[in-house]
Amino acid sequence: MAIERLRERRRTSVTAALNLAQAYQAAGRTDDQVQTLRDAADRFGDLSLRYAAAETLRRTGQPAEAEQELDTLLATAAPDWSGRPEALRLAAQIVGDAGRYDRLCQLLRTALQIQPDDTTARWVLIRALLNRGDINEAWRAIHDAPHPLDPSSTIDAKAWIHLYRRRGQPAETVAGCLRLMRRFNDDEQFVATALMNLTLPWPENVELPETLRTQLAAESEQFFQRWPDSQYLRRIQTADLDQLRTDMIAMVRRDSDQQLLWRRLVHTLARGQAPIAMLAAATRRSYAEICLHRGDGVLPAHNPDEGEFTACLDAVRRADDHDIIIDTPAAAVLITLPDAIRQTAVRRFARILTTDDVMVDALAAKDTLAFRTTSSVRYDDQHDHLLIDETAEAEAERLAQDAERLHDQIEGLTRRSTPLEDRSFDEPVPAALSTWASPLDLARTEQTVLWSDDPYLRVLARGTGVQATSTLAVLPHLLTTGAITANQHEDSIRTLIKARIGHLPLHEQRLLELAEEDNWQPAAVASALARPVTWADPQRTLAFYRRVTAQVCAHAPTTLSGWLYAAVRGITTPLPRPEPAAGVAACLLVSTIQTAAAHGQPVAELVTATRQALADTDDPDSTPAADPLPIAVSLLRDALAHVSTHERAAQMVSITFATLNAADRSTVTSALLE
Repeated sequence: MAIERLRERRRTSVTAALNLAQAYQAAGRTDDQVQTLRDAADRFGDLSLRYAAAETLRRTGQPAEAEQELDTLLATAAPDWSGRPEALRLAAQIVGDAGRYDRLCQLLRTALQIQPDDTTARWVLIRALLNRGDINEAWRAIHDAPHPLDPSSTIDAKAWIHLYRRRGQPAETVAGCLRLMRRFNDDEQFVATALMNLTLPWPENVELPETLRTQLAAESEQFFQRWPDSQYLRRIQTADLDQLRTDMIAMVRRDSDQQLLWRRLVHTLARGQAPIAMLAAATRRSYAEICLHRGDGVLPAHNPDEGEFTACLDAVRRADDHDIIIDTPAAAVLITLPDAIRQTAVRRFARILTTDDVMVDALAAKDTLAFRTTSSVRYDDQHDHLLIDETAEAEAERLAQDAERLHDQIEGLTRRSTPLEDRSFDEPVPAALSTWASPLDLARTEQTVLWSDDPYLRVLARGTGVQATSTLAVLPHLLTTGAITANQHEDSIRTLIKARIGHLPLHEQRLLELAEEDNWQPAAVASALARPVTWADPQRTLAFYRRVTAQVCAHAPTTLSGWLYAAVRGITTPLPRPEPAAGVAACLLVSTIQTAAAHGQPVAELVTATRQALADTDDPDSTPAADPLPIAVSLLRDALAHVSTHERAAQMVSITFATLNAADRSTVTSALLE
């Protein structure tokens, strides 16, 4: 009855309309409340009532309707409407809750143009830009403030540290971090974050003032005295190098279950049965870094299956002159192409889009690889000790430059926030897997073609109704449309092979020429031989391997064991254990020994390489491969017996393997006596 009386007076004044809206709210009639506010806004020309309607819709769990209400309000209100900044901030909050940081940034930039002194909105903008990987814009936002912007919370302070660590001057950054650590010195996690950022090396040599170094050391000491058992930061202090080594091993040692999971992953990747994003997740590295490192040896951009390739060709034809979504490995492949080819490929599409996740991941790879590290420590499960892996300076430089180029390539694309709805993963997953799947999620939302150089993501895409293509399909499309010449296409394919990007069908002459260009070192062509897909026709690939080893013996004989390792790994990975794989490996070992006429220490190196290749590809859940040595002894003896007596053949075999250790020589003798 009260609502009816209020309805009769709703057109008499704003107050009457507000009273009716409150009555509807009390009765739980949200739709009527919103409509009353809308009608009153139109009748009395009071735009704040439209804003109140949007607030009501958001409060009652209708964010899409609230956003639409605000869009209408902002589009119809006069430019100088006093409520515009507040409406923009509410709209930003709504889209921020939905993870749409691209739209949030647009709204807050507009709000700050009207009220540049709004420090709360500015910090939200800075954090959103950092979440998008947009460091340049975040740096601009912090310096566009009318007055120096000083963090008043730990969340803003973390944003300041991450931003200044990348863009600030070292001394200024350290001084600012020390100031913030003292301001928020009761927050263990924040102080640990600040210390970790300050103890990381700078990309270039930096000499800090003595006063800053002293203050930093004091703050660090104070942290460990206050939180000696901190879960965020641990300190190891010892003058005993053996104890230091023991402590480091204890920190990285995997338990038996972890070792088994790791070996399963390595085996699955070697067989080509998992995306390399799994490797990034397991090692807690960025997906882009793993792609630039070429995963476990080769970036598997291509699937030689004819049906899959046809689907890729169909997809690129559909995407021609339309938008397309690109993922991390495709962007990594794209930067390896000659400039003219890359630019031609990019121009085929209206726009190339990607996600914020891809951008943030590429930024992480750029930050990590900028150090150009040539040594890294790795835990050896088999021997329970630490190994130091050395990287050539040229390779470290290549990785740093490629990471920067990849970041720049992605930064120049149109980027969208990864949709929160209809994602590939419903549960939280490691960042690398989220980055891996995010382009598919965006392609599904945008209803456009996915350009992916991960075969598994392409399969997943087609399973959800999204067409997917690859760089190895884009190139022939450019050729057939006359955008590039046959020579340019061939040069591109060779460039990809040299960059260890595959899996391409066996092309003997092309690979022989590329191996010669590498001076017969076990580089790109050896990486191709190490992939099972190259051995789809074993006899054909074996004939090619023999041609390669003949040239290696003539030009780079000391590298023969590297070539044999690659070949054994490629052909035996999918073979059953224990006997079949060992038998095939033994055949390759004997073939290599005969081609090289090897004897002495080189034979011992070849045996070691063969065994190592088998061990590296054994299934951890099955019986390991048998020892290939006794099989190789029998095969070599029988082969020599065709051109000599059995006694002479046995003598020649004993001489061939004479430099092996005592246990292996005993194995040779036993095999000869059988």
